[in-house]
Amino acid sequence: MYGPIEVRETAAGAGEATKAAPAVKNRWRHMGILTAAQALDNSEASVLPALFPVIKASLALSLSSLGVMLVCSKIAAALFSPFWLWLARRWNRKGVLVVCTGVWGAWGVAAGFSHNFTMLLVCTSILAVGTAGASALITSIFADLFDDAMRGRAIGYMFGATALVSALVGPMLGHLADIDGGWRIGFWLLGGVSMLAGTAVLIWFRDPGVGASQASIVRPSNVEAAPAWRDVLALFRIPTFSVMLVSRLLAGQLLIMSFGVVYLTQVFGFPNRMAAIVIAPTGIGYLFGTIGGAVVFDRMHKAWPEFGRVAFLQIMQIAFGVLAFLGTQFNWGSIYVFCGFFFMMGGALGALPSANRPIVMAVVPPRLRSLAFVILIAIVESLAWAAYNAGAGWFGDRYGLKSVFIVAVVGLVLVNGALITVLYRTYPRDVARMQGSLRENEPGQVR
Repeated sequence: MYGPIEVRETAAGAGEATKAAPAVKNRWRHMGILTAAQALDNSEASVLPALFPVIKASLALSLSSLGVMLVCSKIAAALFSPFWLWLARRWNRKGVLVVCTGVWGAWGVAAGFSHNFTMLLVCTSILAVGTAGASALITSIFADLFDDAMRGRAIGYMFGATALVSALVGPMLGHLADIDGGWRIGFWLLGGVSMLAGTAVLIWFRDPGVGASQASIVRPSNVEAAPAWRDVLALFRIPTFSVMLVSRLLAGQLLIMSFGVVYLTQVFGFPNRMAAIVIAPTGIGYLFGTIGGAVVFDRMHKAWPEFGRVAFLQIMQIAFGVLAFLGTQFNWGSIYVFCGFFFMMGGALGALPSANRPIVMAVVPPRLRSLAFVILIAIVESLAWAAYNAGAGWFGDRYGLKSVFIVAVVGLVLVNGALITVLYRTYPRDVARMQGSLRENEPGQVR
């Protein structure tokens, strides 16, 4: 159960909740440590798609093996991620993070020793379980490090740094392809670096405590209450959270990252090497979107507390859908024109995490945030990613990737944008309700 938590009486609405919020000590240093851990942890997962051609030749795999491993990794993450929440609530979040980021890096090292498909499949699937658990916990801790007014910017910086690290790691992995057994070195290096990141978390990170950045909470707790099914039901009784879950299920834009190059090759006939050029502008656009979008997001929230966040999220969703229609349904002839569209799509895509995460943080009580992000990121998002990628391959073989993209990447994304209209009604009410619960509950019963 929670330790004592003192509740401060403050009047706060959707835009007022953070006016008296306390500044968490050393929050930027802790953000840097967690961002580095997140970025390096995610980099391990990039070895498989980046070096699959040489892995395929080394282990005599088929092309479909990549899809099987990626889908199995996401399913494993969705199934086993709740274990990390269970452990965090019975132990502590810092200890679990050390295991997810540091100790779990050993599975990346083990993947480098794989001598057949089965061993590589097992290692990469288990590795994904740790990565998903760390991502959900780090996101919930960010809500405790930064108050409501700063969360969008902080989340944007984290995803921007992660994108930058991925952009730097990609070329490094490419050079390993020219070395005999270079893919093994890639797994060993990134697994080892992930273990070092876990060590940094162990030595320098201090958990601020659940609810540390809330204006209503004077003394946060480092221990979360024991999980119960009523907690899950409590989350689903928050209308905004339920809408955000459906929104993640409609995230057809995920296919751009995994099928973008294949799409340009199969639909418009570009050579593989030429089509791969769009990877760089997509990544650069994503980087600008995470950082620039976060700044605009926070300013819109400050200007229009009741609906600024919702409006930004909706604008980015619709903008992506329109750009995807123009950038995937017409043959522009030049790969450089496609690079321009992929850059803009990357920007819209990068702006989304700094928008949807703070919206969830604002409506979910502090003690339920870890559970909320396990459900949203580790379970729903992982299963959606697996379903979209498996479905794109299956339907693409039968109806063509162009048809798949017009339905999923354009159609569902625009439907998603329309769905967000519901948040204009639910979001202000849910924020006010959550702030009211912090004021009304007695010490130790923050919900």
